Amino acid sequence: MNKGTDLCATLPAFTLLLYLFLSETPAVWLLFFSALAFHEWGHLCAFRLLRRDPPTLYFEGVGARLSATLPLLPWEEAVVVLTGPLFNIFFALLALRFGHGAFFLLAAAVHLLFGIGNLLPFGASDGERLLRLFFRRFFPRFAECAADFLCMACLAVFFYFSLFLYYLTGDGLCGVFFALFFLLGERKSPAVPH
Repeated sequence: MNKGTDLCATLPAFTLLLYLFLSETPAVWLLFFSALAFHEWGHLCAFRLLRRDPPTLYFEGVGARLSATLPLLPWEEAVVVLTGPLFNIFFALLALRFGHGAFFLLAAAVHLLFGIGNLLPFGASDGERLLRLFFRRFFPRFAECAADFLCMACLAVFFYFSLFLYYLTGDGLCGVFFALFFLLGERKSPAVPH
């Protein structure tokens, strides 16, 4: 790829980061990156539990991607995919149970949204990997076509729901930017979830 193509591929991620930087407080930024780190740590713990070589971690856009040296079996990939969001949800529950004050409530909300949001099946998320694993296992003849259709349908619903919320409240354009990021971002098929 040339430099112009690289710039076009990174423009949606840059736009999203700029919007978040201008609209959110430093505490939200700190919690967002801690949720990202905790999420990836969950994936790495799954690799260790499965006695696999630790993967290489790459940062791209507003997320991260793991790249394993050897392919995983489908059940191993499902375990690795689920551990990232489960670590975020577990941390959110711990923050709600043992934390006190607005910061812990915000930390729980960010981790919960990060974990559940990662299960939405679009944008090369953990949810998309799970959906593709499901279709390859149970409907191999039309797995890619069905998964592509459902991922685009989920992205469209997310985009229009975000626009509707913005229309109702006049605030919270972040969801629209996330949807545009995934829609305009370059599609990749990583071997391992991110």
